[in-house]
Amino acid sequence: MKAWFEHILFHTKAQPQRPAIVLIDRTITYGMLAAGIESCARRLVPMNLRGGAPVAITVKSPLRQMVLSLAMMRIGVPSLSIEKVSALAGVDVAAVLGDTNAAPGAGFHGKAIAVADDWFAPAAASGAALPPGFANSQKICRYSLTSGSTGASKLHADTIATIGGRVFNNFFGGIDLSRNGVLCMLGLSTTFGYANACATLAAGRTLYLADSSAQAIAMTELFSIDFLLASTEQVLALAATARRTGAQVRSLRMIVMGGSVPTKTLLNAAMTHLSKDILCQYGATEIGLITRAMARDVLTSPGLVGFVVPGVEVGVFDAGGRPCATGQTGLIKVRHTADDEAGTPEGRGDPAWIALGDYGWFAPDGRLYVIGRTAVKAASDARISTLLEAEDIIRMAFDYADAAALMRETAGAKPLIQFGVVKNVDASADKIAAVLLEHGIDARVELIELPSIPRGVGGKINRDQLKSALETAQAAARRP
Repeated sequence: MKAWFEHILFHTKAQPQRPAIVLIDRTITYGMLAAGIESCARRLVPMNLRGGAPVAITVKSPLRQMVLSLAMMRIGVPSLSIEKVSALAGVDVAAVLGDTNAAPGAGFHGKAIAVADDWFAPAAASGAALPPGFANSQKICRYSLTSGSTGASKLHADTIATIGGRVFNNFFGGIDLSRNGVLCMLGLSTTFGYANACATLAAGRTLYLADSSAQAIAMTELFSIDFLLASTEQVLALAATARRTGAQVRSLRMIVMGGSVPTKTLLNAAMTHLSKDILCQYGATEIGLITRAMARDVLTSPGLVGFVVPGVEVGVFDAGGRPCATGQTGLIKVRHTADDEAGTPEGRGDPAWIALGDYGWFAPDGRLYVIGRTAVKAASDARISTLLEAEDIIRMAFDYADAAALMRETAGAKPLIQFGVVKNVDASADKIAAVLLEHGIDARVELIELPSIPRGVGGKINRDQLKSALETAQAAARRP
């Protein structure tokens, strides 16, 4: 077992009475966490899960997900947290750990293991010692399901070393800002969520977990939480909740936000209702953190994501695959430079470039700007994607539970933006168009109600499926 996990075990002995994980209705101390890890590990050992394939954890409680994940670490078995077994379509796993009252679901033919309440009760130590954990830093210990914008699940693997890199390099620069604890909303199914939850525990701090934006706001006020880790989507939902309820989150001192490129609407709302200090991270599951920038700088320079961090190389390429000149917009690709073996199957030569799907450009001073997943003809015309800005505006101004937009080409002078919305509120296309115009977006609007917004396993909007859903809903509305 390597340093970051050993740090967690150290704190279970050094400060057993300190709160380790806190939910809205319960507190687990570091001593209780140690007992849960030990108990679950002893129940998992006889199941012979050390075959190399990951074990999926689909229990509903994020607390139990965390304990089971750490128990897997303790016995050297790679794990994977998922929300639904259906997300495993086409993915091989050794087994699925689920709640006792939840069936694995149709189409799953693997080994299903029911996790009972007594798994988390202290168990008497058996005569045999637990097997050693991960001794090799290059051993795969954690998987995550990612989807990009394609909607197709793909498996991303992290080793002890790569998790450790995220734990120590990507988060410890900010965790010292936390006096009271870290509220992690990213979810343990994501690479960043799991690594940063582990980082909080490895630092001996308190990890807070919430099930919803309303619960997160309530916990922040109740426990005086001062550090929030969330995606851009979650920060928008939190800001909308705080705005709607009038909640005061005075204790919150810092937000670290990752995910899609933040819009001016999102940053203004978050800085007004949540915290003035927001660190915006740009990156990808496959490559890790790429850049970071403070929200106040992003607001004055829309599209800014910051300088490239050490250990990563970023390039901007045109449609022919040639490097773009400074100031020229193109497709952003990244690759590791810290690890000579990253990216190439043979483990030699230059690391492979990974296309992130976003377009952007480099300023003369070396700062990277990103406009989202829409190419433009010239950097002088590039701004944060109108589509992203419009989606955030409608969510904040009209309190939609969820909404997504498509930009459609028309013969008219104004572009057409189609909005798919869930649970339509007292709004109309004309009202929305007027609000967009106030924010500098002059467009025609079509408003279409959908039962849900199609998203991939990573939570990103699937634009192809959204297009089909909008067309289906329009066709159904036209039928007599």
